[in-house]
Amino acid sequence: MAEETLVLFKNIRNPKYNKSLEGYKKAGGYQTLKKVFGMKPNEVVQTVKDSGVRGRGGAG
Repeated sequence: MAEETLVLFKNIRNPKYNKSLEGYKKAGGYQTLKKVFGMKPNEVVQTVKDSGVRGRGGAG
């Protein structure tokens, strides 16, 4: 069985994790969003393409 990799909820099982918006920000939440807002649209598109992330719909 494949090991589960938590990304979005990586801190959810930590009893000390503050589940408020402020706690999320203190844990580094929204840092990528801030970075994206400082980029040009074509830079964002290229970053996504370079990442190799694929959709889950099976179309490609």
